[in-house]
Amino acid sequence: MKFLMKSFTATFLFLFLMSDILTATPRTPDFSGNPQTSDPASYNARYTLSQLSPNLHTFVVTLTVKNSDKKSFVDFILPAWRPGRYQIQNYAASVQEFEAFSEKQLLAFEKTDKQTWRVATDGKAEVQVRYKYYAGNPIDAGNTYCGSEEMYFNGSNLFVYTDETRNSPALLTIDYPDDWKVASQLRPLGGKSFDAETYDDLIDAP
Repeated sequence: MKFLMKSFTATFLFLFLMSDILTATPRTPDFSGNPQTSDPASYNARYTLSQLSPNLHTFVVTLTVKNSDKKSFVDFILPAWRPGRYQIQNYAASVQEFEAFSEKQLLAFEKTDKQTWRVATDGKAEVQVRYKYYAGNPIDAGNTYCGSEEMYFNGSNLFVYTDETRNSPALLTIDYPDDWKVASQLRPLGGKSFDAETYDDLIDAP
């Protein structure tokens, strides 16, 4: 079975397939000033994505951000829109079991509105959040899906951001089976990692 990847305007698209895939030609953006290494420590925002279980249609998302200014709290925000279709949505309804920590120490947080989690940093220089995201609805151009033979997602549905790191380079590492194929316009770094110039580029890269 062969899948054709259609490039949806202003969406973030990954297809992981057990069979052949027609892969889009990667873009060659200007990364001047961005980290030129896959060393995670060089990024202010580091995302990891894995499956809880294909049969449960659930992703596990982890975001680690630097808190260089030692701010007392950091807001983690999930958009209520997606690029190219500025209609208010409730993507945060798919978020489950949100937690925050630093150096294995759990951090307190509160939800200040339907899409924002405010984390008390306890003065830590680095903060990490982790949550599950249900992705079992039928695939269409605007949603996110996790299954046994493919994964598809729009970053605006799935990835929280912080105002402090939104304009910084972002690293994305995805845990997927070794025999799957991947298609994206993000720059591959090897080792199942990719980077983007900013959060907005991350969620707007087919």
